[in-house]
This record gives sequence, C-alpha cells and structure tokens, in this order.
Amino acid sequence: MTSSQTEGFVQTNTNENYFPQRLIYRVDDHPKLVDILNNLNCVFQAPNDNRWYVQCSEEMLKIHKWGKSYLNAVKANDPIVVAIICIPNPNTMHVYLRSFQRVVPTLGFLDKYIPAGVAQGTHHDVCFKIFLAKNAYNVLAPEQVFANESNIKYSDNMRQVDALEEKARLTGRNYNDQIDTFFLKDYLQLQAQGAYIADLERKRLEIYYRDGVQGYQQAMKFQEMLALARHYAGGTLNAAEFMEKLIRNEGKPITGV
Repeated sequence: MTSSQTEGFVQTNTNENYFPQRLIYRVDDHPKLVDILNNLNCVFQAPNDNRWYVQCSEEMLKIHKWGKSYLNAVKANDPIVVAIICIPNPNTMHVYLRSFQRVVPTLGFLDKYIPAGVAQGTHHDVCFKIFLAKNAYNVLAPEQVFANESNIKYSDNMRQVDALEEKARLTGRNYNDQIDTFFLKDYLQLQAQGAYIADLERKRLEIYYRDGVQGYQQAMKFQEMLALARHYAGGTLNAAEFMEKLIRNEGKPITGV
C-alpha cells in the first residue's frame, strides 16, 4: 500500500483509498466450491494456507471493466492480488478486498464461475474508517478489520429479514410483504436514531442482485463519498443530513459537512 500525496490517506498499490471490504457468501456445496476455486486459472492457494488469492487477469478484464492501473499491470505481466478468499467453515465463504472499486468486478467474476447453487453472496461488510498515512505502520489487513463480529453494526430488523429469506428458501413460501415491512422499519429506525455511520457496517447484497452491476457501482461510489465526508466531519456523520446536502448540491462536492 502507498499513501496519498494530497490527503495523506493510505492507498492500495492501484492508487485507490484503502477501505477494507468483506463479501459474505452462504455455501451450499462446500466440496464443489473448493474444486471450482482450485481450478480457476487466476486463483491460487499458497501451500499450507487455507486461503485463495485472486489475481487480476485478462480473464477478469473481459468480464468487467477494471481501472487503468489493473489493465497496465496485466499488460506488464505484473500480477495484482485483488481479493483473498477464506472458507472459515463449510457453510461460509469470506472474500476480502482493499477498496470500494474492487467490489463489483470481483462479485461479477465470482458469480460467473461459482453457481448460486454452490455459493450465494448474501452480505457486504464495509469499513468506513479512514486510515492515515502517518499511522500506516498500524494499518490492519481486511481480515483483521472484520475479525470481531461484535464491532460490526447490523440492525435487528435486517437480521429478521435474513431469517425470513432463509425460511422462504427452505419452505418455498413467499414472505415479501413481511420483508418489505422490516425494510421500512429499518429505515424509520435509522432516521429516528440519526443514522450515524459506524466504523464497520453490514449491508445486504440485494441491491447488486436485484438492480444489477450499474446500481451497485453507484452504491459503491456513494459509500466512499460517505466515508470521506465522515472523516472530514470529525468521525461522526448523519447519513440522512448528508443525503439532503448532496441533493441540494446536485452532486457537486460538499464542503463544511
């Protein structure tokens, strides 16, 4: 990782602000998943290591558009590890990334080669904390950032949505009305609490799977804007107020957040 010349933020080796991310997959066929990972050309497992390293490759560039730094690295045959995959138990897969920009291309790549019946993305853990270059010696790897589940903000209403969706998957029944009610409750609860953004938050991946790649790309851009605005606001930020300012400014940079 490097440091930003302008803001003093820690950056990745592809010049993106360092914001650790974790994608969580529900695994339904563990042996098949391991077999797929072991047979992908751009995924490597180090000896005696229960992790798989995903390198940016020509294959990945064809599936989704990556930034210029990745294109140049592939052309120069200079492999860049864009994700680390861990399988902590037979029912779960974790995918760790170092920036918002790597999320959507990695999702697209994994979903192309891993069928939904083998593993399905369910949640996205986001780190909104800024890591400063002056403290670079103390920067944690993504796996360390999300090591303590109790530090991750996740509402009770979203847990209830998870439970209903799992019940629907097992029984074949439709719980959409109840799920929509919990989504509304979650929105109202966040509004009432001021919707302050935490260091670590858990999101659901329905935006990606329901609205597609473009919708989630926009969501990632917005999440990074929130993280930067939160930093300049001194570490606390009311998401609803930020949204109002963003709308009033018609997308122009916001000052004095």
